[in-house]
Amino acid sequence: MKRLLLTLLAVMAVLSGAIAQHSLDSLNMGVYFHRDGSAEVEEYRYMYIGDEGTECYIKMYNLGDMKVTDFQVSEDSITYTNEGAWDVERSRSQKAFRCGINDTFDGPELCWGVGSSGYHNYVIRYKLQGLVKSYSDFDGFNHCFYDAANPPAKNAFIIFKLDRSDFTWVRPVFKDSVYNYSLRYDSFAYNARRDSITFLHTTIPNDEPITVPAADAHIVRDSLRHDTTSVWSFGYHGYIVFTDHGGVAAGTEERMNEGDKMIVMFRFKKGFFEPTLCYPDKSFETDVRELAFIDSDYTLEDEGDGSMASLSGGNDTPKWVYTLFMVLGGLCCGGVPILLLFYLIFGKMIKRRRERKQIQKLIGDAPAYYEEPPLNGDLIGSRRILHALEPSADNSEMKLVEAYVMRLVDKKLINVVQEMNEKGKIESYFRIEEPAHIAQYIPEETEDRYMMTQLLILLYTAAGDDHLLQPQELKQLVKDDPVFVRRFARQLRDLNDKYVLVSQIKKTDAQQVYGFWKYLKDFTLVKERALQEVALWKEYLTFATLFGIADQVRADMKKIAPDLQIFDELTRHIIDNTSVNAALYSALTQSIMDAATRTIHYETDHERLARLERERQARQARRERWSGFGGSSSFHGGGGFSGGGGSGVR
Repeated sequence: MKRLLLTLLAVMAVLSGAIAQHSLDSLNMGVYFHRDGSAEVEEYRYMYIGDEGTECYIKMYNLGDMKVTDFQVSEDSITYTNEGAWDVERSRSQKAFRCGINDTFDGPELCWGVGSSGYHNYVIRYKLQGLVKSYSDFDGFNHCFYDAANPPAKNAFIIFKLDRSDFTWVRPVFKDSVYNYSLRYDSFAYNARRDSITFLHTTIPNDEPITVPAADAHIVRDSLRHDTTSVWSFGYHGYIVFTDHGGVAAGTEERMNEGDKMIVMFRFKKGFFEPTLCYPDKSFETDVRELAFIDSDYTLEDEGDGSMASLSGGNDTPKWVYTLFMVLGGLCCGGVPILLLFYLIFGKMIKRRRERKQIQKLIGDAPAYYEEPPLNGDLIGSRRILHALEPSADNSEMKLVEAYVMRLVDKKLINVVQEMNEKGKIESYFRIEEPAHIAQYIPEETEDRYMMTQLLILLYTAAGDDHLLQPQELKQLVKDDPVFVRRFARQLRDLNDKYVLVSQIKKTDAQQVYGFWKYLKDFTLVKERALQEVALWKEYLTFATLFGIADQVRADMKKIAPDLQIFDELTRHIIDNTSVNAALYSALTQSIMDAATRTIHYETDHERLARLERERQARQARRERWSGFGGSSSFHGGGGFSGGGGSGVR
């Protein structure tokens, strides 16, 4: 027994050590139809997130007249902040617990931050407006609900149901059958005193209301049935069947590969829906079904009855029961050993506890103040260490650029000068020194010097022959040479995205950075200050800006030394953020970030055509990997579908 236990533990250790890349262990989805043809979609993704990548995405390309709305993401009862428009060019920490929609040329992409490495239970919700469409002969759709990318789902399951709030109604029932049972009475009122129900037929304006005893009223719930609905599916090895309780279930029977799809086609008889998207000049049979059947395993005689055995469902079962069942079922079907499952559930908690212990060991129980700029003034190195020790600290590109601007100003490589403009008025400008001079002021070859050199080259180029940077010259450079500006933007992004692990940090470096950050945050609490310390206040403010606490440190400095005349002119300007020069520094930083933001996604015509060709070839390669598969799901066919484009981590 002891030997068996040791063997299991060894296997578990090997498996846990091997887990490094992303994996989508199970994908479970619920699609709930509304009468207007829209559908609410709920996705439950149980994923392992590796060390690479910053965001998850679901591409919603080829939507036509359809729209995606009401997008939200949650995890462990935490609802992510929806930012609306999504910026893909950010670090993992900047995207954590946030979501949004990235609108591209091909269509929207639903995006959310992956957060920390380890296992996650993401819950994604959105609404597909116009999923069910009205055609001349039937209502229906052919839609790709999942397009496997990196990583593909090990197993996937979709349940389709009617939303009960839209498909539950009441009709009067009489023994003499005078009234047509098929009429729908969508509006009704109950009279408690008379114990009766009055019905209004809302679709017939002049129809008289009908009042009957409550005992003669009958509640009716619509469901997806063979006599009203036909279903087919494409692009995966699996099944699609009607459940015993009015739903349709589609699922995989083999592990999915990158490029596989879950394309599902529904056909409804008229009167079941009242779609908002109508195509009276098109036929479902000709323009949708026949197109989808090309190269598929289906024939036109196949009426989509779901030939495999029914699945049990239950109209009265709450959605959370489906969720729990699907998640647990996905894990068990994946063949995860019990010990490994236990490790995966508690692995994230164990990792966080281990990191907290490592941090505690590095900085101690009561971290001491460190009163000099840490790491010999290394800005980016200090910021990476602080973010590893204190993830809540600001990690934005804006703060990094602002700190670099302040250091360049301190080194006299950017100077504020006053010149007379064309109208004879004195104006303030930035004089940009030649980038080659930077080595005289910053002799060490560091990441900071490299990035400040690139920043100085950008400003020097924009300033032109007179080396005076005027308000619109950066914007003009973006228009004239966006590729040049894009190079700086991507260099800045790549530098900012690098990070260090807690286990990689030296104890002395951690104590310097954390102690200095704590020193700045408690600036007014430190009583003893020497005159030589005041001379360092410019550098203090540079680091305070980098750490995102500049406003607090400025206010503390004004309390300690209200008479700013004791400082040199530059220090006065950066402490007094209401001065004209301080406003100029802030405007310069904002202009640099605006230029970077506008160009980081820029593509030349040649680059865009090359990208589109690569994507076309990738799609063609995926199609060529498909092979025929019998049963209710066809691995071939499905052409003409909406949606799709890929779903994974990047």
